[in-house]
Amino acid sequence: MNRREFIKSTGTLLAASSFSSLLPMLARAAESNDQYLLMYEMAGGWDVSLSLDPWLALDRPDQSDYFIEYSQSELFSVGNAVYGPAMIDMKNVLADFSVIRGIFLAPTDSGHSAALGMMRSGNGLGKHADLALAFTTFDNEKTLGALSTGVLFAGELLTTTFSVDDLPALQGQITDSSLISGGGALAKARNSRLELAPKFKAFGDVRSQLISNSESDSATNRMASVVAAFKSGLSRSALLESSVTDSHSNHEKEHLASQKKSWADLARLIAMLKKISSVDGQTLFDRTTIVVYSEFSRTPALNSAKGKDHNPLMNSVLVSGPGFRKGVTVGGSRIVGRSISKSGMPYHVGVPCDLTTGVPVASHKSFDQGTMITPEHVMATIADSMGLDRARFNCAQPTMPSIKAILSKP
Repeated sequence: MNRREFIKSTGTLLAASSFSSLLPMLARAAESNDQYLLMYEMAGGWDVSLSLDPWLALDRPDQSDYFIEYSQSELFSVGNAVYGPAMIDMKNVLADFSVIRGIFLAPTDSGHSAALGMMRSGNGLGKHADLALAFTTFDNEKTLGALSTGVLFAGELLTTTFSVDDLPALQGQITDSSLISGGGALAKARNSRLELAPKFKAFGDVRSQLISNSESDSATNRMASVVAAFKSGLSRSALLESSVTDSHSNHEKEHLASQKKSWADLARLIAMLKKISSVDGQTLFDRTTIVVYSEFSRTPALNSAKGKDHNPLMNSVLVSGPGFRKGVTVGGSRIVGRSISKSGMPYHVGVPCDLTTGVPVASHKSFDQGTMITPEHVMATIADSMGLDRARFNCAQPTMPSIKAILSKP
């Protein structure tokens, strides 16, 4: 009897007993072990006008207010979402994704680290664990924990992180001959790892299948390791870092090229997830919640060095997963030109929206009728999309509303 059949038969028995209150716990266990979380981080701060939040109107703003380096013909739409030229390599897979726009982080720039903390956890004060780690608290099978290409913040959670880059080497070390006899902490640690030996064997087989005989770069190797770890059961949560140019100078073309490469890499990663089967005839992609983000967007106009600076006044996120609607856009943003800006500088800022419909408030006079989306709203929405118990999920408070407009089951 497999785990799914066991849960089904156990549920039938419990339904007729006084232990029926345990059913929600069993249901959550089943859901957590049949779904995966992938955080794809484009570190450096992206210009969302080139990707997730392009300028749509035919009339262009003054270049001194908003520098746009693409033509209207370079934009493309999938569903009701319109995307910028940096995402052209994602065009064939975007039908499965949706966009959250107008995410407000802070009124002033506090740097990369604080902004990344907010986008990873919903809180930039170091109070909440990063989402990739928070999800592992719902895992009821033995795994390595969350995988990452960088350092994750755990807060008070008793969770583990393992480097994606170390997985291939560790695969070769986990053999019966490496068993250490006797007691001691080292022996216990090694013996604990040996319990994962069958999963490491499966990991190696899947990874070899994905890389095959073609030449691969470090990005391909990392992506193959994450997908193989998901398939083998070594992990169900990962944060995979890419990067875009932090373009304080010479923004034109250079930032577009770096962002385009990161999107192209993500398209390859999605192809890998779609290639590997999961449960019930689905693929790993069908069971994986994907969250694509950067720490903040960039200011709209070019500075004196022909670059764009940090902008925490708005951000965007691309999401996909079993609990999300597909091909929709929620939230929005606006450009405030120099002539009406109190600082005398133009800025790009998120606007409030109706969380139920996803429609941004149209008039400045009615902003109080909407809700400004924050990173914590995003975390709450991800939690609800995956059916996670908010009482155990410290990335979003139980009272924090989710963006129902983007959920498949609001």
